[in-house]
Amino acid sequence: MAEDEFSVLAEIFCLPGELTQWRDGEKIHVKVIISEQCPHVEGHEVTLVFSLSEDYPSESCPQIEVSSYSIKCDDIRDKLQTYAHSNVGSPLLLDLINYAKDLIQDLHSSNTSDCVQLATHRENSVTDTQSSSPLPPPPSSHTKNLKAKSLTSQNIGSQTGIKDVQNWTLLIHIDHMRAKAKYIKFIKKWCRDFQLSGQLIFFKKTILLFLIGEHNNLKSYLVQHKTVCVDVDSRGVGCKEKMMTVLCEEPYLKDSLNIIRSALQIQECSSLDEVKDIFTNASSQHLFVNYVSKLKSIHH
Repeated sequence: MAEDEFSVLAEIFCLPGELTQWRDGEKIHVKVIISEQCPHVEGHEVTLVFSLSEDYPSESCPQIEVSSYSIKCDDIRDKLQTYAHSNVGSPLLLDLINYAKDLIQDLHSSNTSDCVQLATHRENSVTDTQSSSPLPPPPSSHTKNLKAKSLTSQNIGSQTGIKDVQNWTLLIHIDHMRAKAKYIKFIKKWCRDFQLSGQLIFFKKTILLFLIGEHNNLKSYLVQHKTVCVDVDSRGVGCKEKMMTVLCEEPYLKDSLNIIRSALQIQECSSLDEVKDIFTNASSQHLFVNYVSKLKSIHH
């Protein structure tokens, strides 16, 4: 599997348990858990397992398994596999995941009653679904769990009594911008497209992007940021972002009623206190303390 491809997935699916990789003989297995909203179904998740041969992606495509307790997956799997077979030679995992999301949403729109019926029998189907899985659980010695650097909404909800967290925060450290105007133009466009509010912060050699919005929209934003040529290399040739770091992705528990959607503010800070004030005003002081203040570039 191409290293660049997996690094993109790791940036997008960075919560505990969302992305798992393990080796079984000559094959590499990648498991991705995606959560898609479906009416009347609580905690709706779909699990995708991609089995990759050593000659992927040049000469083979992933073998795909799809499972869920609340929707029928055979048709989704068949369509994904057909798409994979017709695109041998190209990295496919991110495309397949996005295609799966589209298929799931189409299924919800056309057949909501099936979702409700299957959700009613969800608990009874858990044992059968697990026992019929074509792949064994990944051995612990070969398993690589990519864990987030923040709490999940479920954990925070249990601690604070909040049951439904609509908005999340995303904090990104961008290493550099050679084509600054072009880069900022892309970020502004994606904030509009995905209805995100945000602060693009410049201080000395440090560049931070602090975004607030719905969780799925933030993930869609990350896909764009990692897969589109947003900058130029040292030769002036367009290039994708490979050096940014997701510092934190977590639920935003403060009052979100006054958030201005689709708005990106550019902040040119002359002191560290100004940077700190941005996070304080957003009721996110802990992000400054836990992540921003620990960056080496912020103190040089």
